[in-house]
Order: sequence, then structure tokens, then C-alpha cells
Amino acid sequence: MRGAAGIHNHKAKFIVCFVIALFFFLSFPGLSESASEPEHPACIDCHDIKAEKGDIPYAHDGMECADCHQDIKFTEDPHSRSKLAPLEICSGCHEKEAKDLNSSIHTGVMKGKDVRPPDCVSCHGNHKIFTMGNKGRDLLRAEIPKACAVCHSDLKFVAVTGGVYSKKVYVEYNNSIHGQSIEKGVMAAAVCTDCHGSHSIKSPVEQDSTVSRVKVPETCGKCHYGILKQYVNSIHYTAAMKGISSSPVCTNCHGIHTISALKSDEKGNGGREIVFNSCARCHGDLRLSKEFTVSAERVTSYMDSYHGLAARQGELTVADCGSCHGVHSVLPSSNPESMVSKNNLAKTCGQCHAGSSENFMKGSIHLMASEAGNSMESRVTLYLKWFYIFLIIATIAGMGAHNLLDFIRKAQKKYRGEIPHAHRSGIYYERMSLSERVQHLMLLTSFIVLVITGFALKFPDSWWSYPFKIIEGGASMRGLVHRIAAAVMTAAALYHVYFIIVTKRGRSFLKGMIPVFKDAKDALMNLMYMALGKGERPKYDRFNYIEKSEYWALVWGTFVMAATGAVLWFENEVMMYLPKLLFDVSEVIHYYEAWLATLAILVWHIYYVIFNPDVYPMNWTWLTGKISREEMEEEHPLELEKIEQETKEVGNE
Repeated sequence: MRGAAGIHNHKAKFIVCFVIALFFFLSFPGLSESASEPEHPACIDCHDIKAEKGDIPYAHDGMECADCHQDIKFTEDPHSRSKLAPLEICSGCHEKEAKDLNSSIHTGVMKGKDVRPPDCVSCHGNHKIFTMGNKGRDLLRAEIPKACAVCHSDLKFVAVTGGVYSKKVYVEYNNSIHGQSIEKGVMAAAVCTDCHGSHSIKSPVEQDSTVSRVKVPETCGKCHYGILKQYVNSIHYTAAMKGISSSPVCTNCHGIHTISALKSDEKGNGGREIVFNSCARCHGDLRLSKEFTVSAERVTSYMDSYHGLAARQGELTVADCGSCHGVHSVLPSSNPESMVSKNNLAKTCGQCHAGSSENFMKGSIHLMASEAGNSMESRVTLYLKWFYIFLIIATIAGMGAHNLLDFIRKAQKKYRGEIPHAHRSGIYYERMSLSERVQHLMLLTSFIVLVITGFALKFPDSWWSYPFKIIEGGASMRGLVHRIAAAVMTAAALYHVYFIIVTKRGRSFLKGMIPVFKDAKDALMNLMYMALGKGERPKYDRFNYIEKSEYWALVWGTFVMAATGAVLWFENEVMMYLPKLLFDVSEVIHYYEAWLATLAILVWHIYYVIFNPDVYPMNWTWLTGKISREEMEEEHPLELEKIEQETKEVGNE
């Protein structure tokens, strides 16, 4: 019985103790909470750090405040302030990243400077740090340029650290193909850390920096691997890796933060800009050309060629440097793998010129004056050029002097009232038939169009070339209009041949245009009269030496321009059978004949149609076909005598 009673007493004591303990436990709820809840809610009571709503994944979920703020003494109230720098705090877990940051330019360049160097918090933030899961990764990548721009677009920061200030860095990146792609959600596009690194960022002058000259191809090649494979085989890469700083790497041609997509600019010729601003910058430099024995005239010779002129005007299909030499895999012509080696030239030219033959491989592509002694093509075209320049100067100067003397003599006569009024009697004679006026109109309109469209190609920066540059497809339109005008002029020429052979009036016209000995005597007599005032003005028949010289110059010029123009128009067909020298010669002749014809029309023909005091302000014969009796007496007295004699004979019959 005693044993049972003892057990009962112990049970009663246990129940009493349990009730008392439960009473105290429930009386102090803080004890129960502290036993079941983590420590940091106590911190949140004072430090209002609220998590964002939603399912954003935070990197430090489950960690306690004290895991980072280890030097705080929580036994004190208020507790002590943490004296640990962010880098010291993070290095506990992120040891490698902290070591990389300590050795980077971010930390090194700012030692002793009156500016706080960036630390973990500067880029990642303090408490709201995302994980590197898919959603977090994309969110972080899109924000990286903004995070870097906080410092690198700040003038004071860059000035204190001794860097190069560019407020546009962030703007330029945003406008680049990389920035635009990130903005569109293409997260594969490069951001700052892809090129510069994240923690171990080095100065570009350090060889192991990801953006040093020797490392730039490798850095860009992480994304552009196919292009890297081409570039490493090029002469540019070989030279750059040997320490030749003049040899281009990716950033020399494409830029650093201003990289744009090919054909992304407003004219659609982004590729042309790369060529003109990159290839020409080095290959047109006299110092570099001397150092590496590469002619600086290759750029100017290209710019003066049809390819260069058309490209400058905005033509997108014409060849540029990259079309022939390659873009990334540029090799010297001595390399059999080069696009411009003799074995590959036909294939390279064949990209544009279908059916290119071996003739495309013969002759010089870049015709340069400095190489005139070494290249037959350059020598021939150079001599031909100077011949034409001399011919143009002599011819136009002679025309100008002749017309100036004529103007002075006639102006004196008009001042003295010795020139009769052109429409005094009202009697007119037919000077030009309808057929002749139509021929003249075809010649007039086609010639003007040819001059404008032709010189628009040769001078792509001129004001008359501007309409073809602002119109979409204007460069191609210019070429089409030029060819149509050439066809019209050729048709007019062929019709004129028919006219002078088949028709009676045409045969009479041709007979009157044949030069005779009297023309030479008239020219000499007229010069003596105009220059010295000796003798009298010669009497002319239907056509004088002035009109005959202009007519036969027109015949010759039309034939030459049509022939050389056909060679240039049908270059593929011509060069299948004939050497390239013919093409080069045709190009020179076509250009300088155009100058000769244009200046002759302006100085010679326009004077006698407009500025001649006898007819000013206009000789209307080209429209009406009529000439007054007074004009006939003054300009063609011998013809007038024949007409009146024929009229008298007909009347007598």
C-alpha cells in the first residue's frame, strides 16, 4: 500500500509542476516566439526592410542578419554599429570575387583618391539581391548598364579617378546594336560585364585585360565566334598579335560603345560608313603607307573609280573594300587564299560581274599616278588624261578668246547703232525644218540630262547630286536616267544619219557643212577684223566656219561618247573578250570628253544663241525655224543672194 501511495504522490507532484510551468510559459509569449521564430524579425522591428511582393527569388533567403553583421553586439541596447565594410562582409562567402575586386582597377585606381571606390553594394545592392536563376539573371543583365553608368557618366567621379570622361557612354551603348537588343529582350546581347568582366576588371593597357588590344578579338569572339575564326587568319590579326599597334582589331573598325548593326543607319549604308571611316583611315594615311610600304593612293584611286563614286552617292550594290578584299579575313594578294590573288580574282569579280573571264585578272585595279612607271595601265591612262587636259584648256581658251573679241566688236557696233533691228521688215526665211528642230530638241534635252546625271556620279557631294542622294534608290535611278538619255541621244544621232543620207534636205545640209578652203580664209579674215579692226567682216554662205566647226565637233563627240559609253555600260560583255585596259581608257575618254563637250556648249554655242549682241536675249530660230531678212543679210549674205537669185529665176520662168 505504501508503494502505491508513493507512486500516487509522485504523480500528483508532477502534475502540479507541469501546471506551474505551463502557467509561466503562457504568461510570457515572447519566450515561445523566440523559440520558434528566427532571429531577424527582432531586427526588422527597428530596421524596416521589407521584401518585395511577388515571386522574385532573393539570393539570401534563409540567412540571418547576424550572418553578415557579425561584429554587432546584440547584448547591448542599442546595439553597436557594424564597422565591417561591404567587401569584408561578402568575402566570408564570396572569397574569390572579393579577391578579384581587390586586384581590379576599381579598387586600385581609387586608392588615395577623394572618392569611395565601388564595392559589392555599389553594384549588387545590400539586402535585395537576386539569385542567378533565369528570371533573376535577365533582370540583372538588363540593369547592368544603368549600374555602371552611375559612376561612368559622372564628371566628378571620372575627373577624380583620372579617367576619360564621356557623358555619352551610356547613351551610346543604349543606341548601339547591343543596347537596342537588350531593350528588346534579347538577353544574349553583350552588356558591360561581358566585355570588361565583372569583378576582375582591368585597365585596357594591361595585357591580361579583357579589353586590351591583344584580348579584344578573343572577347568579341565569345559571341562572334565565326567571325573570330575568319579574323585570326587575316593579316590584320597577325600584325596585331606581333605588337603592331597600327593594325586594326575589332574596336578600331566597329567602335567600342557605338557599335551599330550593318545597314542600320537612316540611309541604309552603315557598311559603307565602316569602309570609308575605317579602311580609308589607315590605308589613306601617308605615315602608315611609308612604314608598311602600302600605297596611300589606293584609297583615292578607289574613291575616283566608278565603284567609289557610286558608293559615295549611296549605291548599295556597288563594290567597296570588303567586297573584294574581304571584311574580316583580309589577306595580302600574294597569299593564294586571298580574294584578290590572281587565282581568285575571277571568282571575286564574278560576285557582281557575271561571266567574268581571265581579262578581269589582267591589269591594275587601283590606277595610281605614283605607279605610272610600273603599270602599263596607269601609264597609258595618265598620259591620256594629261593630253585631254591640255586639249580642253587650249580649245576652250581659244573659243573664249574668239568669242570675247566678237562680243567686243559687236558691242561697239550696237552702241553706235550700227546693228539693224532683227524684225524690221517682217520677211522670214526657213532656217530649220520641223525635222531638224525635232532632232535639235532631242539632242538638247538628252545632253542636259546626260551632263547632270553624269557629273552627279563624278561629283557625288555636289548640289546637283543632292536629289539623287535624298531619294530612296536615287543612285540607281541616276544610272537608269543617264542610260535612257544616252539612248535618246544615240537615237537622235542615228536619225540624223538617216536624214542626211536619205532626204534631199538632209543631203543639202551635209553638202553645206563640208569644210572648204574658204572657211580657213574666212576665219583668218574674221580674226583680223575682230582683233585689229582691219578689213571687213567676211561674207558667209549657209554655214560659216563657226557653225561647221561646232557641227563636226558634235559628230565626233557623239561618236566617241557613244562608243566609250557602250563599253562602260556593257562592261561584263566587253571584258569577256577584250582587256581591262580598254575599259580604263574608255573611262578616261568618256569623262574628259564630257568636260570638253560641256564647256564647248557653254562657251561656244550658248554665246551665239544667247549672249551674241546680234541676237540677245535669244536666237529663236531653234524654236520657230525662221530667220529674218536682216539677220540673213548680216550673218549669211551669200546664201541670201542665192535664194533671191533662185526666186528671180523661178519668177522669170
